[in-house]
Amino acid sequence: MKKLTIITILCIASINVFAQKNSVLVMGSIEYIHSKTQTSSSASKQFSFNPMIGYQFNETLTIGGFAEYSSNGTINGINMGPFVRYTYKLSDIFSLFADAKIGYVSASNDNNGYSAGIKPAAMIQVGKTFALNFSFGELSYKSIGKDSKINTINANFGKSAEIGISKNFGLK
Repeated sequence: MKKLTIITILCIASINVFAQKNSVLVMGSIEYIHSKTQTSSSASKQFSFNPMIGYQFNETLTIGGFAEYSSNGTINGINMGPFVRYTYKLSDIFSLFADAKIGYVSASNDNNGYSAGIKPAAMIQVGKTFALNFSFGELSYKSIGKDSKINTINANFGKSAEIGISKNFGLK
């Protein structure tokens, strides 16, 4: 029986700027996954880098763009497009937000397509300019392929967790 012995996420870091009226929101994540089965000498590796930048129009609305680069050692891919963030402030220190995005997918094996997704999260402000962000999954759809399309719906709520640090760099 094959047993998964190593699944290591070396780095999942989300950094973004705390939402403030008339400010620039900058965030992103870096992820590295390495897995190996006990009965095989081969290993699976995956790397991704996901920067986002947007403009905070007011306390609730941010619009911007994203680019997600990923590689598994054989196939490199990029997913890029616009995103919209809606933030709901519950108190001076606690907010809920959701990012919705639509993207164009292009891979090195000539499989192109599109994607869409929504990711809910919570934000706790620590001090005047820093905040902690917590996300526990997302709902996404991806359609890629030339001759035979591959359609994927992903609802991974509770399957993964992301923790990020936010800093406010407001515009004057």
